[in-house]
Amino acid sequence: MTAIGLGGAAGALEIAPAVTFLGLTPAGWAIGLTAGALIAALGSYFTHKKMQLLNEERRKGGLGPITLK
Repeated sequence: MTAIGLGGAAGALEIAPAVTFLGLTPAGWAIGLTAGALIAALGSYFTHKKMQLLNEERRKGGLGPITLK
C-alpha cells in the first residue's frame, strides 16, 4: 500500500484525524510503543505460564522439559 492509499482509506473510514494524530505525533508514537510493549509482556507471560503446564505434563509422562530457543 502507498501513503496515498492509506490516506484514502483513512478518509473513507472517517478516521483521518485519529490516524494523523497517532502516526505523526510523539504522543501517537508513545501510545503505539506502549501498546506494543504491553502486548509483548502479556504474550510472554501467557507463553511462560503455558510452557510450565506443558513441562509439568511432560514430567508426568517421563519426558524432558521443552523450552523456547
